[in-house]
Formats: sequence, structure tokens, C-alpha cells
Amino acid sequence: RLSFGLGQTALALGDFQTAIVALEEAAAVQDPQAIVQPIAIRRTLSQAYQAAGLRSAALNAARSTLELGAEDADLVSWFASQMLALFAGQPARSTSPGRITSSPADSEAALAFEDAVRAIQHVIQLEPARTDLLLQLAKILLRTNQTSQAVETLHQLARSSRATQTQLQEAAALLKWLGDHKSALNCLERACKPIPGQDETLLANILADLADAYQVNGNSNAALRAVEQAIAHQPKNARLYHLQARLLIDARRPIKDILPGLEKGIRTSAVSTDHTPSPSDQLIRLLILAAQLYRAAGDFTTSCLVSDKALELLSPGLLSFISDREYRILAWQAAALRASLYQALLQPEQAYRLLKDQTSGLLSQESTTAAGECPGLLDLYAELALQNGDAATASRLHSIPITGTPGVPWLALHARLVGSQITCDPSSAGQNYLGTDIEPSAEQAFDSAYQIVKARPSPAD
Repeated sequence: RLSFGLGQTALALGDFQTAIVALEEAAAVQDPQAIVQPIAIRRTLSQAYQAAGLRSAALNAARSTLELGAEDADLVSWFASQMLALFAGQPARSTSPGRITSSPADSEAALAFEDAVRAIQHVIQLEPARTDLLLQLAKILLRTNQTSQAVETLHQLARSSRATQTQLQEAAALLKWLGDHKSALNCLERACKPIPGQDETLLANILADLADAYQVNGNSNAALRAVEQAIAHQPKNARLYHLQARLLIDARRPIKDILPGLEKGIRTSAVSTDHTPSPSDQLIRLLILAAQLYRAAGDFTTSCLVSDKALELLSPGLLSFISDREYRILAWQAAALRASLYQALLQPEQAYRLLKDQTSGLLSQESTTAAGECPGLLDLYAELALQNGDAATASRLHSIPITGTPGVPWLALHARLVGSQITCDPSSAGQNYLGTDIEPSAEQAFDSAYQIVKARPSPAD
């Protein structure tokens, strides 16, 4: 008992070596009268091995734990979760003939997942009400590329009257990822049915997912109704107002009909203390979208004020809520938006200075992928650099691999750079353009830009 308590405490404090020694000592005791059951000791020992990075030992401890209670649904659920955690991101190849496999093979992962599948299938026969096990089974089947079985398991979960809101929401996310949008919608429609005393945040999130599902399934009006319901349940969630605005934009509503909702979202979200989702990054996204719409409506003054507010909220503190990559993309978007306003107001020097100040460090090796997801912003930055006599920075920006096919600004800028005999990196820019390592010439770039513009419908159309 003392060894087990010491092991638990050491594990909680991050002293994994001490925890393992104490828990191994506790597991070695053979006392049928022991207060602490062997299952609890071995479970904790597996978790200690996992925390210490000893995956094989953690797997063996988990298996020995399962042997002590193979018909215990809670223990089987823990075992399945432990397998998913131990082999997160690990390719798994099935050892059974005829199964689809992924490469490279990992027999340890495959055997572990097969153990979990057998244990779940056995205990579900004994306790069919355990829909949480169906969800875990579907996740493991997906991990081993048994897609059709996973889909059928998710359908079985969706049909169960015992499935919880959270389980249905998770099942819908998996079905959406698999491209089964109709079944995902059915799950979410069931999940959003009112339950006395339910969590308002959970319901709002489900309704937001439902709005997205309706949109994917071509029902824009139902999508808008769902997001309005979500806002009624969580009126200080910036993400919901952003979703509502995007749906209205997709429905081609006039800007004057979209801005009031965005303005309300900005006002209410700015005073929110709810960090789920984090208000800061969601509010920045809301501000960026509002600034874009104000600009499109010709209100440059308000657009400048709103984009300035977005820049103010960008700080390293955001990284405690979002990933480094998401932060970099937000920084690129906010800075380039404000710079484009400076440029539109015939202030190119201020635009370039802003981008240099706000994006310092964003051209490092690890950020170029994020930058490449914002090709229009890269075009603007490179163009401003060239206008301000900084050809080296322009060429470096222009050489960052972009996502998708280059548009007119990229092609026109490339033509200018090549025409000025400024070297571009053919392994990135050229590969995006031609699908080869051959760098496009100025003549090719100008011709491609002309063809793109020529193919566009005229304003009269």
C-alpha cells in the first residue's frame, strides 16, 4: 500500500524513475488481502512506463492488467484508450491475412490494436449498452485502416438510443472526415436534442458543427438557423459569429446584412472570459473578417481601426491557446491586411514598414509552410519589398512554396523579378508553376498572367 501511494505521488510530480521502482515493488507483492487491488497497481505502472517513454514496458503492463479483468467494461475501455495513446501517430500493419495495411509496418502496434479490438468485441456482447466502447472500436479500426468496419461501427453507434451527445458529436466528426456527410448530419441532429440541465457550451458547439454539416449537405437556411441557436446558447463565443458571417457570405448576402452580426460578436466577445475556445484568437479572426468586409464596402476608416485592433491582440501569450503554426498564419493575415489598406491609401512606405515590423521572425525556416498557405499575402509583401528597393527580400518571399496554383500577382511579380535578372529559387517557385524544376521565364509568366485575366468573366457577366 505504501509503495503504491509513493508511486502515485512520484508519477504526479513527474519523477518517473521513482514511480516505476515503487510501483514495480507494489506489483510484486502477492497478497490476496491487499487493500489496493493489483489492477489499480498495474494500470498505474503502465501509465508510469508510458510517461517515461518505455512503450514496450507500458504495453506489457497494460496487457497484464487486462488479463486480470477481461470482462470488466471499464478496464477494457481503459486498455483501448491506453493503446491509442501508446501508439498515437504510429503506423500499424495488421498481421491478419487480407486486411488493408499501412506502411511502414509496425507489428507491435498492430498486435496491440488487435488485442484491443478482441477485448472490446468480447465485452460489448456482455454489455451492449456501452456505446463508448463502440466509439473506441471505430477509432482503432480507423487506425488499422479497416475503414468499412469502422464506418459500420459508427453507424451502429448512431442508431443506438444510448449514445450520449458527446459520443454522437465525436462520431459525426469521424464520419465527416470519412466523407459520409449525410450520416454525420444525422448524428448531429440527434445530438442537439434538448436535455434538461445540459451543458450550454457543449450544446452550442454541437449546433455549430450541425450548421457546418447542413452547409456541406447544401442546406444553407438550416445552417443559418442552427448557428443562430448556437449563439442563443453561447452569446459570447466569437467563433459562432465568425461561422455565421461565413455562412452569410457563402449565401451571397449583402455586406450590410453581415456586418451587424460581426459587430455584435466583436462587442460581446471582447468582454468574454470564457477560454473555451480561447477568446483572443477567435476574436482576432472575427476582427480580420470584419476589416475585410468594411474594406469591401468602401469604409476604409473603420477597416483600418478594426485591423489595428486585431494587430494589438496578437501577442506571444496566444501560444498558450493555439499552435505556433496557427499563430503565424494569424500574424501574416492581420499584418498583410493592414498593409494592404496602407497601400490602397497610397502609403506604400508605411505598408512595407508595418510588414517588416510585424512579421519579424516569420520568415524563419519553420514558418515558411504557414506563410505558403497565404499566397496572396506573400505576393503583397514581395511586391512592397520590390517597390521599396529591397529586391533580396522580394526574391526570398517569392521563393517560398505556396499552396495551390499561382495567380496573376505571383506571375506578374515573377516576370518582373526574372526580367530584372533577380534569381528566384527554381526548386520552389518553379516547381509550383510548372510541376518541374524549370523556372518560368518572364515571357512565360506574363503570358500565363494574361491568359488568366483573359479567361475571367467581364464585369457585365
